[in-house]
Amino acid sequence: MTFLYQAHRTAELSTRHLSVDISSAESESNPVEPVRKQFAANLRGHREKAGLSQEALAEACDLHRTEISLLERCKRSPRLETLVILSRGLELPELADLLKGIR
Repeated sequence: MTFLYQAHRTAELSTRHLSVDISSAESESNPVEPVRKQFAANLRGHREKAGLSQEALAEACDLHRTEISLLERCKRSPRLETLVILSRGLELPELADLLKGIR
């Protein structure tokens, strides 16, 4: 029983922390909001340029479709691992392509 719990817990942890939720109150007063907006625009632009739906990108990255939606709507901030996963799923030459225009 303990093994099953640990296996479930490990799987849960490995898929849970790919981005950070942003509350609407926090996003309105946060000086980092322009960074999230630029990232969201970059992600959407590269996804559309690749001809992928949110669902297709999520499948290519082994992420849930809602993860892509939340990132594109500035409701979540990606972690480093998620940035790498997305750049690979989009077949971008460099991870930096997702960060263009962010200072």
